[in-house]
Amino acid sequence: MRALIRALPWLCLCAGAGAQTPLPDSCHREQLTQPRVEAEAAETWAWRVGKLRAQARAEPNNEALQLAQLDAAQRLLALAAVAEAEGDADRAQQLRQLTQDGLGGQNLALLLDQRAASGDPLAIAAQVESLLFGVLHERATEQACAILVSLPETGLGWTSRYRLAQCLRDGDPAQSLQRMRESAHEGHPAAAEAIALLCQYGREQDADCLLRWGCAAVAGGRARLAPDVAEALLARDDALGARARDVLRIAASQGDPASMHLLGQWLHDGTGGPVDSESGRQWWERAADQGYAPARLSLRERD
Repeated sequence: MRALIRALPWLCLCAGAGAQTPLPDSCHREQLTQPRVEAEAAETWAWRVGKLRAQARAEPNNEALQLAQLDAAQRLLALAAVAEAEGDADRAQQLRQLTQDGLGGQNLALLLDQRAASGDPLAIAAQVESLLFGVLHERATEQACAILVSLPETGLGWTSRYRLAQCLRDGDPAQSLQRMRESAHEGHPAAAEAIALLCQYGREQDADCLLRWGCAAVAGGRARLAPDVAEALLARDDALGARARDVLRIAASQGDPASMHLLGQWLHDGTGGPVDSESGRQWWERAADQGYAPARLSLRERD
């Protein structure tokens, strides 16, 4: 609901957000089941940051070491942005906190600003992330947005284009939507989810658009649209039941309780494939363990 409220400035602009196509490539089974590449573990980075911090204490004036710290900060902020894009808010916060606690300081913020001023796109992206979330800098959303607005088109990277779309949402919804579309086309899962939400709840609802961007969002780690996408796949063709279950399984494995519950329901009832009551109950139990009330009700009704 919160995402829908934030999307309101776009709702009158959403017509034509998707194209009328056959089943989108993003909903093909091999795309849905494609394993995602795991990012470097935060624990590994904690060790690296700790080592850099210890070296900096021993050699406070070592410029090469300061640059190594700056490189680490940029990488961590980039990983945090990816984690957020893939719907892992806890990991994103963990990485930002590691950057702030292990590498924070006015000197490093200044070094990052200097590198960003030279036009380095990775430094600019890290600078914006730092300003938006108060990592190396004091939190300054307006300054971060001003930096993004000033960038030429060629200076907008994967994360920066998505952030610009967020910055423009209230002041220039048309440009915001355009940037969000571009970001979705570049493979940004959160952008794909934003477009899919518009296709689902906008003035002119578009099932093809929902499927295209909803499948891409779920495969990229954004789970909450999975029940809508699965239902839309099944409505398109009963033969797509296995694919619809794949969507729910991906989202359920990401921890989404609504997807766990619906998958359990489908397995119990034989929707989209064979009946598997035992597996269905297990998914209900996992959703109930997260406090999901409909799953608790389903379990009580079957006891």
